[in-house]
Amino acid sequence: MRKSIKAFATVAAAVASTGLAVAPAFADSYSRYQGGVAAGYTSHCTVLIDSMHNDTKNYWVARAAYQATYGGVCRGELLRQRSGSEAWDQIGSVRVFGPGKQWSRTDWVWDGPGAKVQACIWADGDPGDSACTLPY
Repeated sequence: MRKSIKAFATVAAAVASTGLAVAPAFADSYSRYQGGVAAGYTSHCTVLIDSMHNDTKNYWVARAAYQATYGGVCRGELLRQRSGSEAWDQIGSVRVFGPGKQWSRTDWVWDGPGAKVQACIWADGDPGDSACTLPY
């Protein structure tokens, strides 16, 4: 079930208000934070991809932010596709998150030149109720 643009704007505002835009703790210089650059929704799960530009090394880092929005338990995973590859590789473990929680976020991951990241979610117990963000 897809939500409207208005719902996406509401979710993006909620993410911004939870302090999701905290810079990664690296020695490099980061700027150009982009919250909610890609989103996916199921009947009660939401996922966003956040990104930040590494000015020192001139590439992007990204992370997924998950939330169970209408009750029930959700699962999510972050995937990466490297330049020149057709395959999507899972980054880290599958996240399990439930209602009433704040946004659950992955660590920042490299999203350098030619690489793409994508986050997927599904409602626990219903693999047909799933969605992925567009690659970013």
